[in-house]
Amino acid sequence: MPIPPHLTPGRPGLYLDWLRHARPHPPREQAEAEKAAEELMAFVRREWLPKSKVQDGPQIRYFAELDCRAAELPPQHLPYFWDEVGHLLTGWFATGAFRRARHAERTHGLPVDPDYSVGNALALTRAGGLRGREQALQLRLLRELLPPQRAHRETVRFVEATAAHNSLEPPEDLPELIRASAEAAGHGPEEDARLLGEMLKGECAWRATEKLLRSTAEVFARVPADDALRERLLCLFTRTQTRTSGKGLLQLLKNTGAFDAMASGRLVPEGGCGGWLTGFVDHYSYGWTRDMKLSGQPMPSELYPLLKKLAGPLKAEGRAVRIHSAGLTRAGRLDARLADECLRLGVPVADPGPGVLLRLPPRRKDEYAHLRADPVLGPRLARVVFRPGAGGTLV
Repeated sequence: MPIPPHLTPGRPGLYLDWLRHARPHPPREQAEAEKAAEELMAFVRREWLPKSKVQDGPQIRYFAELDCRAAELPPQHLPYFWDEVGHLLTGWFATGAFRRARHAERTHGLPVDPDYSVGNALALTRAGGLRGREQALQLRLLRELLPPQRAHRETVRFVEATAAHNSLEPPEDLPELIRASAEAAGHGPEEDARLLGEMLKGECAWRATEKLLRSTAEVFARVPADDALRERLLCLFTRTQTRTSGKGLLQLLKNTGAFDAMASGRLVPEGGCGGWLTGFVDHYSYGWTRDMKLSGQPMPSELYPLLKKLAGPLKAEGRAVRIHSAGLTRAGRLDARLADECLRLGVPVADPGPGVLLRLPPRRKDEYAHLRADPVLGPRLARVVFRPGAGGTLV
């Protein structure tokens, strides 16, 4: 069934516009279908959109009422109905509609117009309305619908638009998706690094998962990064909601040369080296458990070899570094191993004051001699139990 050449994704009335120009039904049924479509979209705008809905992860309950009504539509209507709904929504909510539209195309073997598909996904990601899973779906669809050279050009446009406008998480397998597209178009790993660099410069990178950061770091182990990307990485801390531990970010900083550039003083992040270390502690002292509870976590072991490189610059900055977390819990939290290592390296540690929790990393036996001997922190350890995984409250 031909797609009207003027059909513009994101334009109000998309579903009815398609129906009136494609005319997929005999005359009498066509008139009834147009009337039903008008009533359905009026219901969506008047009653469904304003109504508060359950924000469940899979979005099954969120879309339950609309799914019942969509089940009565002819299959060929579904992509355009759901795409118009998706453009009426914002952010995370639009992903459910996009997923349903593409599911209808696959399930019913419906024709997919490449130009419409490209424009629709670009409009949605520019409105911040595609999550990682749906972004991956679109990147695979581009390779199915288009010849390799154009598929890669559209992959570039999509990744750049996502980085510029979309703050939702990128796909975990983005490096693999980019590699498949670039390789088919005859490009080498430099193209992978360029596009991944665009992603890392965007707001979406704040929600990158551990797996994505690690696989991206592997790309930059082979291809040099530029200073613009290194500067961006020195102010990037992924959000704890993505269950990151900081290991992937440290590997990325190492492989891109961003960490060495900071340690040498060639690139200085906001707040200096001390500001970077404080930011790292604030973002990675806590993580989400599988049942979505916030829980304290030790600093990653990968931090300590790098910390030795920062010791000189941290001392040169001439101020005590705050390495106790603040903001996520009422009490705050101090990692005993990190505090002891900083003191051992001669890095002054800011006094967290009373009431902060001192936590000892599990399965690590240590005397914490430098922490105990510190004239300020030492006396605060009276209530601390020094065994792996234990700790106490500073006095």
